[in-house]
Amino acid sequence: MDRTCVDSAIEQLSKLLTLPRLTSTTMEIQVKALLLDLRFVKMFFCCLTTFKPADDQETMMVASMELTTARATLEAAGCKLYQAGFFASFGLDIQDWETLVSDLLQIVEHLKPEVREICLDVLVHHSGNSNSKPSCTNEETLDFVDSILLNLKRLSLIVNNNNNMVPDLKKQMEALEEKLKFTRDFLDFTERRCGRSNDRLEDLFTIFQAWTKNAAFLSLMYWVELDIMDQNMAHQMNTVLSDSLQEIMRCTPRVIQMYLGLLKASKTSREDILPVGEILARFVSFLPLENLVDSVEGDDIAIFRTGLIFLISFLMDLPKELQKGAARRNESLKLIEVARRNAFLKQIEAAIYKVASLISMGGDSFVPTCLEKMHKIMTQVKKHHFQMPKSSASNCPKTDGMGFVCSILINLEEIMKSNATNFFLFAKHIVGAIHRELHALWLLQKGITHLQNGYQYKKLRSLLAQTINVAYRAEHVVRSRSVVDRPIWYHLMCLSDVLEEIKIIKTAVGKIRREVQTSKKISFCAQTSINCTQLSSRTNASNVDEVAFPLTDEADAIINLLMRGSLGLSIVSVVGMPGVGKTTLAKAAYNNLSVKMRFHKLAWCSVSDGTQRSGDLLLDILKCTNPVKAKTDEDLALEVRRSLLKERYLIVLDDIWEIGAWDAIKLSLPNDKNGSRILLTSQNHNLGLQTGLPHNVYPLSVLNDERSWKLLEKMLFHNHGCPPHLLGVGQKIASNCKGLPLALAASAVLLRREEQNLDRWGRIEESSNPGIAGKGFMDILELSYKRLPDHLKPCFLYFGSLQAGKEVSAQKLILLWIAEGFIQKAAIGSIGSLEVLGRDYLIELIDHSLVDVTKRSSDGGIKACRVNELLHSFCVEKAQEENFLHVDWSDRSDLSHGSSTRTMHYPYRLCIRSKWETFMQPKPIGRHLYSLLACSKISRHQSYLRSVAFEHFHSFKLLYILNLEGIYLDISFPQEIMSIVHLRHLAIRGSFTRIPSSIANLWNLRSLVVKGVRSLISLPEVILKMKSLKHVKISEKAVISLGDHELEDSSLQVNYIKTFSTLALHHVADSENLLRKLTGLQKLRCVVSGSQLYSNNKVQFPASAYLKDLQSLTLSTLDYEGLVSCSWLHNQFQTFNFPSTLKKLTLYRLGLPWRGISMIMQLENLEVLKLREQAFMGNRWHMKLGKEEFRNLKFLELSNLDIRQWRGSDIDPFPCLEGLVVKDCHRLLEVPLCLGRTATLQMIELRQCSDSVKKLAKDILEEQVGYWGNNELKLLILDS
Repeated sequence: MDRTCVDSAIEQLSKLLTLPRLTSTTMEIQVKALLLDLRFVKMFFCCLTTFKPADDQETMMVASMELTTARATLEAAGCKLYQAGFFASFGLDIQDWETLVSDLLQIVEHLKPEVREICLDVLVHHSGNSNSKPSCTNEETLDFVDSILLNLKRLSLIVNNNNNMVPDLKKQMEALEEKLKFTRDFLDFTERRCGRSNDRLEDLFTIFQAWTKNAAFLSLMYWVELDIMDQNMAHQMNTVLSDSLQEIMRCTPRVIQMYLGLLKASKTSREDILPVGEILARFVSFLPLENLVDSVEGDDIAIFRTGLIFLISFLMDLPKELQKGAARRNESLKLIEVARRNAFLKQIEAAIYKVASLISMGGDSFVPTCLEKMHKIMTQVKKHHFQMPKSSASNCPKTDGMGFVCSILINLEEIMKSNATNFFLFAKHIVGAIHRELHALWLLQKGITHLQNGYQYKKLRSLLAQTINVAYRAEHVVRSRSVVDRPIWYHLMCLSDVLEEIKIIKTAVGKIRREVQTSKKISFCAQTSINCTQLSSRTNASNVDEVAFPLTDEADAIINLLMRGSLGLSIVSVVGMPGVGKTTLAKAAYNNLSVKMRFHKLAWCSVSDGTQRSGDLLLDILKCTNPVKAKTDEDLALEVRRSLLKERYLIVLDDIWEIGAWDAIKLSLPNDKNGSRILLTSQNHNLGLQTGLPHNVYPLSVLNDERSWKLLEKMLFHNHGCPPHLLGVGQKIASNCKGLPLALAASAVLLRREEQNLDRWGRIEESSNPGIAGKGFMDILELSYKRLPDHLKPCFLYFGSLQAGKEVSAQKLILLWIAEGFIQKAAIGSIGSLEVLGRDYLIELIDHSLVDVTKRSSDGGIKACRVNELLHSFCVEKAQEENFLHVDWSDRSDLSHGSSTRTMHYPYRLCIRSKWETFMQPKPIGRHLYSLLACSKISRHQSYLRSVAFEHFHSFKLLYILNLEGIYLDISFPQEIMSIVHLRHLAIRGSFTRIPSSIANLWNLRSLVVKGVRSLISLPEVILKMKSLKHVKISEKAVISLGDHELEDSSLQVNYIKTFSTLALHHVADSENLLRKLTGLQKLRCVVSGSQLYSNNKVQFPASAYLKDLQSLTLSTLDYEGLVSCSWLHNQFQTFNFPSTLKKLTLYRLGLPWRGISMIMQLENLEVLKLREQAFMGNRWHMKLGKEEFRNLKFLELSNLDIRQWRGSDIDPFPCLEGLVVKDCHRLLEVPLCLGRTATLQMIELRQCSDSVKKLAKDILEEQVGYWGNNELKLLILDS
């Protein structure tokens, strides 16, 4: 817009907003409100000077006394605003500022009646005039429209918070904004593709300029009407404005023909598909289809929209054989064929214009005919010009089939809900139909998935496989729309084909469902598929049983638990992972002579044999105790109880997975207080607890290499010892068994069948994992896998993508599970977050003895975990068998370029173990790849150039997960990644200094991990607006600088990001504004500079009190200046500003005085406190009597501090403390003796501490155990 009398005032006010002192003050609110009013005043004056049609001259150029006075006053005030506001921000001459603002607002208020009168006159009497030319060019018109849109957006922020605003006016503003946006974008779109000399374009611009004038005056009316409080008057004005809105951009037949002509004339390319699809979809939405509501059903409206987009896009991007010149390129093409095709194209054009005429005129008699014509044309196109792309559905994952379908449904829902997915806007209706039909099919399948009955069962399993395949195709087809290598009409054909297939399968499943509901003979089995096929873990284990492996220490411990303890009935649970020897130990205890002498009756039940019925289990018990006479289950239960009454009995339930087996027999087991026992062997750690009886858990762990060899040696040579020439190779074989006794037994079977020859043993040692060569061991792992709940199977197999034997961060693993879609909140109806559900899944796998915890956090949570290497091998093999995961090793023989295997197999997930350049050569096929994990460990100096690493990344545009942590990239951040718009998880490593703003293209990104080597990595401010982004982890320090345009909207909060590490805060003003935009943070790791903390001769910590949801905070100064700044930090410190919600606080290198600890004590929810590396400085920490208390603190760590004396008070200041760690505090001589009275204390750990501290810790231990009876307290002293 041209400059006006208010431009100076607007500039001065905008400059004021950049002042840090204006943040969160009344003055800031004043400035923003005044800016909004002045921008609308500017638009009003521009309207008076810009639009000058002849018959509007008198109205438009009226210069009343009010207008003349207003112009002069506003212009004069503009020069004074900044100076007055600057001094007022310091608390100086505030009255001058208040007076100036009041005068300006009064002028604006006096202007509004004049604005209302002129705008109403134009809208009511002159809105239809579009004959005369406005005094502006096309470019100026588009700029003016942009200013109208910007003002409407600012106004809408106020309207949304105004409860007194008439709802219809809000809708009108949204409708006007949408109309302006569409036509403005349409003109820009067609001008770029048709050229400025196009006559149709000039005609449409002429009409648009008249629309713009009316839109400007209408938006001014919305601004004025904000002050109308009288409801009757507001509703009357609403009617007038509604009529004016209808006249703006009315879709007359002439206008619609202009639009269609410009679309047809637009030159497009394959790279242009996305903007073309968006503009087509918005054009069809722009058409007033409500005119057909009375004559067309709701579903047909959607078909109408899709059909019209199909026809127009077909004419815009014809198949090669229909394009002009096709006949000359193909000499065999006959003239009659050319004529037929020309007639076909004219038929399409006629259908389009007929539909357009029908819409604009509101007729209804030809609606069915038009729909029928559309269908015939699409059928003909499908027959002659369409070929469905080759499907890779046969290679989709088969793990947890119904869960896989559910995850796809959630993926489709995410795509439909996202505002960033304009790549499929043209197919919105048909994608919605696919989602609805697939969801209905999933519900039908879910109801009868476990049906077991002859023909119907086989048919249903076939339909289930088809359902999984079509779901995979549906997701692939929908997401492939972002790969712009096909015309829009082709994509619509693919989607229609998938929708039709879903409907066919749904009909077939519905038929079986009806048969099931009407048939009395069909039975349903339980949810667990293991019951359908009765598998036994012992069926094929006879070869392993040939060797009994001695674990005498463990057997003695179990026997001791059985024979001692209370007299009441109790449980002894032997738990551990598959192959760890649970059943063997149970047999050793069961057959022990002293056990047989103690217990009067003994019974062994192999629950894994499939005997889940109560009658079968009771029958097993009765066979071991009495002759069987009963016939019914009720008789069996009674007879078992009678046989055990008053007897001391031992019953073994071997390989029990679920509590159902216990529930089936518990009423038949009397508790006569005579020392009877139930011995359970299970992978489930919680079964003993679930019985409700007193219980002892005996966990079995894998053996170390030394004990593994001793056990293998004893099984092979008994007490004679291994021959010296076999010692080395034998120890390697034992090590390969990874500490599993059953694997050792399987190896012993193999070795005993061979001669004691070094070459023979060497061949066995060279084979991969000899311990799993025995089929019995594989059967046990297979059974354990099959018994897992379906939702845990993909989580377990995913360990195959990780490095064997290496621990993995629990948080990283859970984020990967979420990104893969394994955590399905909607599927199980949970109200918890996905991260909480992920932790529950991990705990379930740990409870099933399939995953080991390797590290725990200070609050007892799981920090890191791993699976045994043999289980890892099983995961890799099973994942490959079920098309769940493909692991690419160095040979890549099955993915070599041009091979038949390569062309047939499209992995869904790919883990790269080979070298990156080996994998990328030859060109990989990634069109069907959804997860790519590069796990090869590459040193920093082995970087790969962009030409090698990313030249083929256009093939990977459908990825959900891209994990490149194993590759060091000595380049700038790869721009190619920004085109992978579906990414949910991105992890990358390299020498990056900045992340480009184009990362906003990744609309679906949930977690971002960047491992760099530079001291600072700059993140774009757009990262704060990415709605899906929940977790950001930068290994170095991340800087986010807010732009000037962010300051105006600084009051808007962003609640998307939940965890952020490591955020560098440099300036006080920026840090506060930034933290105000991150109010949803739950976990934050940040560093601050000394210059930031030191302000106005006092220490100011970042105002983290804004973070109302923050639970974990790690705060430190920068490495190179932390200790340098300690002295003035120590002297100038005044207070903290931490949120009361904090549960975990870690401080580094702050050099604070110990008096500041009392402020941390005020955090009532604090459970974990870690003070590290001179976080506090000073010789003494004396806790004041009755004034200093950590009410809920459970864990305290003091590390690398210069403290000498730490004294407590007579009253225990740590009433809830469970763990204390003191390390590298070399000068410390005293710790509080009151810790001896802390009843909750469970662990004290000392590392590199003085002798006096060690002695005091021992005194505390002695008092805790001797006086208070705290036998749970552990004291760990480490000096290395």
